[in-house]
Amino acid sequence: MKSTIELNDAAFALAAKHFGTLSVSDTVNAALEYVAERRRRVERLSANRSPRGVDLTSQILAERGPR
Repeated sequence: MKSTIELNDAAFALAAKHFGTLSVSDTVNAALEYVAERRRRVERLSANRSPRGVDLTSQILAERGPR
């Protein structure tokens, strides 16, 4: 999709530095992908909520492996 938008120059410069991007398209796409992935993680965590809070037991065990 091609769009024309006005960007905050200071925010754009910080985002480009953060993502290590050089072009406007690469910077905007990297920022959008970052936010989208963060949102997916939040939604996954919300889906794992129990009445006592977030149940990370199986996720933590899977990441650490057997002891």
